[in-house]
Amino acid sequence: MVWTIRRHTKPLLAHRQDSLLSIHVQFGSLPETSPSSDRIGWVIPTIFGSIPTPDFGVETTLPSIVPADGTTPATSIIFVSPNNGFTGTVTLSEPSLPADLTCTAIIPSTIPDGSGHAMVSCSSSVAGTYNVTIIGTSYAIRHSATSTFRFATFPPPEFTISAITPLSFAASSTATSGVTVSSLGGFDQQVNLTSTVYPSFGLSVSVNPQSFVHGSGASSATFNSSTPGDYTVTITGTSKSLSHTTTIIVAVTLAGPPDFAISASSNSLNVEAGSPGTTRITITSYNGFTGSIALEVSAPAGVSCDLSTTSIQSSGESILTCSSRIAGYYRVTIGARGGAGPHSTTVDLHVAAVSPVAPAPSTIRGLASALFYVITGVIIMVVVAGAVLALRRSRLSKS
Repeated sequence: MVWTIRRHTKPLLAHRQDSLLSIHVQFGSLPETSPSSDRIGWVIPTIFGSIPTPDFGVETTLPSIVPADGTTPATSIIFVSPNNGFTGTVTLSEPSLPADLTCTAIIPSTIPDGSGHAMVSCSSSVAGTYNVTIIGTSYAIRHSATSTFRFATFPPPEFTISAITPLSFAASSTATSGVTVSSLGGFDQQVNLTSTVYPSFGLSVSVNPQSFVHGSGASSATFNSSTPGDYTVTITGTSKSLSHTTTIIVAVTLAGPPDFAISASSNSLNVEAGSPGTTRITITSYNGFTGSIALEVSAPAGVSCDLSTTSIQSSGESILTCSSRIAGYYRVTIGARGGAGPHSTTVDLHVAAVSPVAPAPSTIRGLASALFYVITGVIIMVVVAGAVLALRRSRLSKS
């Protein structure tokens, strides 16, 4: 009988491998050579089941996309997990790095008892996707996983300008449109606002305030006219070499019944699942309307929306806040009653899914599990030693 022991490695999970120890038992005599032939004959071997051997696996997390500025790091978490009772020490390393990528050392570089996590941070000044191979070794066992780092070139600091449009009011009255200047990419420069009207006569416009020191803010454009007609108003925001415009369509009508108009400062909201988004709902009265207006919001299933106030006298604003835990595209309707007839406006809500976050290490009373058990063990040893010492002193005093 001949015994043959072989070790096999086959992948079980992504970034992990397990080893199997196979025992092949062969019954029969040793190979014999026939006098008339050089061939050796073997009895067909019998193969029994495989016995799993201790092993470990290596996995990594995918960091978020960061700016390719050479200083902002992206961090990947490396997890080492034992299989089949593995308790050895695993050494982590990154043998080589792609060009244009700079990485810190893996911290920690060794994982005791075959279970734990480490991390590696990388930065780059060249936009792109880089793959770094993380190798875990423990004596003859060797496994690897890939950490992917992504860097992007983000646009320079900028600002945008928007306004509530269209707008309608009766001749010999006034109306107001909200103008919003928003900063992008950390923009923090003064923005000055100016206005032009076409046709250039029949409608007067005043903007207040006319500048924002830190690159963002809300302003009001107030319109006054006694001449019915359609007007195009251009609001221009200027900051050094940067210039952006927004257009407001204004309709001045003949005096009619008192009424009001409803509008949203932004008719589109983009949020992450579980995070709220807000927009300003504006009520503008015309033709001398002075009544009370009741606001209500209608949202689809899975979306939660609230208004900061649901009752407005004549004219005013209410803040709409919406959120959802389910990714998707939704349309929210805001209704207003109290004038010549019901009015409404809509806001489109885009909810994006949240990227998964690496699990936090387990703690007990704010301490890492391993440290908690070490402290507990030391306390027990001190108590036992004290009890033994007290017992010995008691016996010596009696004797």
